[in-house]
Amino acid sequence: MLWLVGMETIWQTVSRWIRRQTGARVLRASDCQVKLLRRDIQVLLGPGSRPPARVCLGLRRFLISRRPAMVGRLIAALAFSEIAMGLDRGVVSAVASPAPSQTAGASTESGLPPAILQGPILLAVLVLMAAVIAALVVIFAAPVAAFVVVWRGSASSPWRSGRWVTRYRLVYNAALTVRACTAALTASADDQPQRLREVARRLAVTSRLIARSYRDAGSVRWLTHRRKVLRRHTGLVIAKLRVVESRLDTDRDSALRELAATLIAVCDRYVHGRVGALLDEEALTGLEPVRDWEWLRLVAALLASTGAAVGASFLPIPDAGQPYAIGGAAAAAFMLAYTDQPARALELWDRFGRTGA
Repeated sequence: MLWLVGMETIWQTVSRWIRRQTGARVLRASDCQVKLLRRDIQVLLGPGSRPPARVCLGLRRFLISRRPAMVGRLIAALAFSEIAMGLDRGVVSAVASPAPSQTAGASTESGLPPAILQGPILLAVLVLMAAVIAALVVIFAAPVAAFVVVWRGSASSPWRSGRWVTRYRLVYNAALTVRACTAALTASADDQPQRLREVARRLAVTSRLIARSYRDAGSVRWLTHRRKVLRRHTGLVIAKLRVVESRLDTDRDSALRELAATLIAVCDRYVHGRVGALLDEEALTGLEPVRDWEWLRLVAALLASTGAAVGASFLPIPDAGQPYAIGGAAAAAFMLAYTDQPARALELWDRFGRTGA
């Protein structure tokens, strides 16, 4: 018994030390990111400019919660792959099971129904096949849809890390866009085109998060009339950002500074809960709201991940590895179809190609 108590004491001591070291490292990293944001704001907007305190707090909260949220997402991916494997094994085995063979002495013609019944029977078989295919799609799509919900995060998550990552990812991506603006402002003539493309890519990601900012904030329920007004307002904010972005080809330095100031103003009002007034109405006068196609991208990603999961289930893989293959294929297809990973891969390939040339 004494050695059990000693082992438990050692484990508690080691676990406390690991948590303390990891927490200190994460805090140092978050402080570093906040310092970089302050430096970028001073470069872009002047020496006396500083980001709002609530924006810095939101950035710290995102960075502190990002790693626990990622671990939770990976655990959810494994859990949903296990569920999908348990559901599809029974259905696929039932569909793929061979039909009972005829007896040796029975003739083929004697087993056929009368001609008057062949039409209704064929129709019933087609309806049954359609129902089986629909059941397969639902069985595969339900775990994938649940995985997508967990992966995207929710502002009403029971875990604090999940709530913070969802609520403050707009602040984090806006800080990355501001950093890209700083890099483009201070870049040499040779690196200028690449830096401007990075600004455009970061701004596209931030614009998608602005479009769903009222959902990530967690202050608006699903079935409410307020969503229509908020959707129009976020479309106007994105239109304003696109107007400023279009000036990168005519007045680059001024456009980069205005872009950073606009993003900081949007983040400041967002963290204060003013999701319906991210920018003043005077700044949005004369603009047309940008339409949100997020649902179309999500449907396409869901179909791609479902198809990848269905295809992975028929691969010649042992039963022990099939859940991981299904979960990995669905996650990879979802990331390729929904995130900006393909654009980043093409950007790296183009960079390597120019270097080799």
